[in-house]
Amino acid sequence: MLKRVTPPVDQPLSLTQVRDHLRLTVVDDDPVLTGLIAAACDMCEAQTGRALMPQEWAVTESEQCRFIYLRKLPVTAITSVKHIDDYGDELAIDPAEYRLTNPSDSAPAWVEFSEDAAIPAGGILRVVFACGYTDVDAVPQALKQWMLLQIGHWYMNRESVNIGNITSLLPYVDGLLDTYRIWNL
Repeated sequence: MLKRVTPPVDQPLSLTQVRDHLRLTVVDDDPVLTGLIAAACDMCEAQTGRALMPQEWAVTESEQCRFIYLRKLPVTAITSVKHIDDYGDELAIDPAEYRLTNPSDSAPAWVEFSEDAAIPAGGILRVVFACGYTDVDAVPQALKQWMLLQIGHWYMNRESVNIGNITSLLPYVDGLLDTYRIWNL
């Protein structure tokens, strides 16, 4: 199971960037735009499997295994690894017993346990890890552009149903995400 532990502090787009994209000169809709920025970021992260800004996630595994895949990119560090027994008691696993493998922007990382790691049987393992691009400037421009296009669409179409208009999906929009999707995780 994958669950966010600590949300990002910042968003990858600023209100100024969004206002410029929408050609808005007033700040009346800033609360609406703030919500749209958060929604676009969440949607982008869900569709790509990436964390855009620094944040923490936890993955739990009930199977005792040598490898635990961290299903977010890019992973920057392992915060903690704990064994949780059937009674909810936690035991921190010594960092000498595991290592972060393949922390990159291009492929999933995993925790690899040493051959003789002292991990109790039963219960679950919980790995908390830090992930996300280091700052706003490190977030790929294609992902920011996709979010701006989504925000523009949502801003202009504030209802969930479009009645009386001919609409068509522009395939290049979602194509912006293709290079950044994590497949099969």
